[in-house]
Amino acid sequence: QTPRQPSFAHCRSWRSRFCPLITRVSVQSLFAMVAVLPLGWTAHTSKSHEGRVFYFNTETKEKRWSVPTEENSGRPEKRQRTEEDAQVASRKVRATPKAQDQGDSDVRALHILVKHRGSRNPQSWRSGNKPITRSKEEALVRLAEIRKSLSLQLQGGDAGSLRSCFERWAKAESDCSSARKGGDLGSFSFSRMQRPFSEAAFGLQEGELSGPVDTQSGVHLILRVPLHD
Repeated sequence: QTPRQPSFAHCRSWRSRFCPLITRVSVQSLFAMVAVLPLGWTAHTSKSHEGRVFYFNTETKEKRWSVPTEENSGRPEKRQRTEEDAQVASRKVRATPKAQDQGDSDVRALHILVKHRGSRNPQSWRSGNKPITRSKEEALVRLAEIRKSLSLQLQGGDAGSLRSCFERWAKAESDCSSARKGGDLGSFSFSRMQRPFSEAAFGLQEGELSGPVDTQSGVHLILRVPLHD
């Protein structure tokens, strides 16, 4: 089945539901809403506690304020993620000893960069290097839209199409000049990139998509790919 092109109409629909949150949800809450959750859990903004995010289990109907993890989610041990779940899982990767001990070994990754007015260089080649005026919250919302669309693209298709979908989005949206190459940064060592970016990229498995990664350059989605195609 030929992968479908990213649905920008869908993004407009998603934005209409998500953008009203910009003025009343904190950056921390936005990160929480796009972080990976165990199967069965969803994130929602609270109407009674403005600016807070709560989590709801669609199977057990449990509600909680704390972020559910695989360890505390109460899921039966026999239930495992499917291969597709693992490949499209988006997470905010933390530094691990393994990631920091990579030394001079390289990884290869694609990325989508969304800059904001607080970025180190708040200009984009897309607009002729005009100053970027979007806020960090707006950049996170845009990143969430893209990630959501990527996940929807894969629900009815081959998980192997993730890379081609990601490349199309990078060409259409990324504020990094690597967009011309589908976001491909080539191979790089841990020390070459900003630390949060390297921690995320080295913490991913090949074919795995990150959650939002915050650096001085802006906010990123990262897809780790094989070092040699």
